[in-house]
Amino acid sequence: MFEKAPIGLWVVDRERRYLRVNETAAAFNGLSVAAHIGRRMADVLPHLAQAVDLLVERIFATGEPIPAREVCVESPQAPGTAVWFLGSGYPVRSPAGEVVAVGIVAVEISARKRAEQALRESEDRFRQLAENIPEVFWLGEMNPPRALYVSPAFERIWGRSRESHYADPMSALNAVHPEDLPKLRRAQAGLPDTGYDLEYRVVLPDGSLRWVHDRAFPVPEEPGVRRRIAGLCSDVTEHKRLEDQLRQAQKMESLGRLAGGMAHDFNNLMTAVLGHASFASDALAEGHEARAEIAEIEHAARRATELTRQLLAFARVQLVSPRTVDVNDLVLGLDALLRRLIGEDVELVTVLETAPPCACADPRQLEQVLVNLAVNARDAMPDGGRLVLETAEVMLQGETKVPLPDGPYVRISVRDTGHGISEEVREHLFEPFFTTKAPGKGTGLGLATCYGIVRQCGGHIAVESAPGEGTCFEVYLPRVEGPPSEEPAAAEGALPRGSETVLLVEDEAPVRLVALRALRALGYRVIEASDGLDALARATDHQGPIHMLVTDVVMPRMGGIELGRRLRLLRPETRVLHVSGYVERSLWEGAGSEAGVAFLQKPFVPATLARKVREVLDDPVRP
Repeated sequence: MFEKAPIGLWVVDRERRYLRVNETAAAFNGLSVAAHIGRRMADVLPHLAQAVDLLVERIFATGEPIPAREVCVESPQAPGTAVWFLGSGYPVRSPAGEVVAVGIVAVEISARKRAEQALRESEDRFRQLAENIPEVFWLGEMNPPRALYVSPAFERIWGRSRESHYADPMSALNAVHPEDLPKLRRAQAGLPDTGYDLEYRVVLPDGSLRWVHDRAFPVPEEPGVRRRIAGLCSDVTEHKRLEDQLRQAQKMESLGRLAGGMAHDFNNLMTAVLGHASFASDALAEGHEARAEIAEIEHAARRATELTRQLLAFARVQLVSPRTVDVNDLVLGLDALLRRLIGEDVELVTVLETAPPCACADPRQLEQVLVNLAVNARDAMPDGGRLVLETAEVMLQGETKVPLPDGPYVRISVRDTGHGISEEVREHLFEPFFTTKAPGKGTGLGLATCYGIVRQCGGHIAVESAPGEGTCFEVYLPRVEGPPSEEPAAAEGALPRGSETVLLVEDEAPVRLVALRALRALGYRVIEASDGLDALARATDHQGPIHMLVTDVVMPRMGGIELGRRLRLLRPETRVLHVSGYVERSLWEGAGSEAGVAFLQKPFVPATLARKVREVLDDPVRP
């Protein structure tokens, strides 16, 4: 057994001479067994001499065995290569009990040490990966539930310590939102045969919510045996927020298209109503009792028109008159009006940017935004409170709550101390006709109008609020360099007349009748047509000049934009006035930028049409 043992065995005397050596030990040195006997270890195995000397000396001195310890030496067969041994020493005693020799047992463990090193390196790589990835990596046993490992990201995402999870693996499950817990339990019921992949909410200790994407899969230990599960869990809260923003934007876009289409049709009706009411009133003598009734009709029609304008503002398709506006001056100009609107029990505080902040906007519409926000703030403070209007220049850089390109902006904040807004209500705030007010107290178009106006200016409106903590609306508008533009003066005096030839194109007969009657009453020669193709045919047949084309934009067979372009190829001198209740911004930026081309928004009264026609005809810039 001594000679054939697969481990190295030596017996040496006090002078470290070999007394016995087995074949395994001899093979390690590359010599025969006989070549060892009687020779000193330092002569045969110099690289082990020092370690063995200490071992032998200690055993002879104490008479006690030395337990196994690891020793690394250089291989005599392959210089420069480390070889590891696990060696121990034992005293060999005479019959009288005297230590006369030392037995040495050595097992080469180089392969094990290499495996241990590889395992340490693998564990180190795993540790670096698990501790630095933003996702939570976890490993556990199923029956009974036991957490084997959870990475440090658990503390950031779950808001709880890893120690608490190791102590109670069910604590992570208990943190799942009650509404999402059933689907997670159903998914876990499929283990260990299958994994799962799902999203759910986690309630943090402070009550806040976090969305996580959890993927789990069984870990096979041997064929048919699955007792462990591993998983990777990531924080997708920001991703869910962006998804919600996209869904909200798509919903608002769809509502905008619906609102714009409704407003287009409604504006045609209001044009006819206002036009005929104006004709009827003009036909009656001053003091006629019917004029009061007609005035009520006009008043109701104008209120309906205002609602239509709000719908168009929400849809971001109304015509605007943007110019450079000093936001500080605009806010100060509203001070008296706002104080009357909010009442004496609400304190109004204005905090203005030191340098005048300028933005490109339609000042009347921007005033409408601030008035709507102030009125809403007043309604949120029925027992009084504080309303703060603040202007500031800000630089957006990677801002997540404001989906706008990086750059300089003017921010107008409207902050109140009212009852606040719940998260559920905030999700619907800017939808048309959504209101929390009592019936008859609001149309639900105020905030929708604000949304559309601000978006059409290239800006964004954000809201921060919580029940009982007040509300803050923030309007962001792209900042521009001053100075502010002058506001054009309003037209006054008698209606201008003319004798030019006008080609009038309108597919809605009631609207065409109003425009036809108004223009002829002022002396214009009018050629009427019901659509674009009809208008081209009549223009071709007409022998004299056509000074102006007045055309609806949206018509069957051929729209007004295409008609205007084709007619100006035939008659370059013709001026063009596009009329529509629903004008796309792209139309204004395209055809509206040409010389001799203008737009008029429906609904209009005959006087507005008359002044616009004269303005376009008298424009000194030639087509």
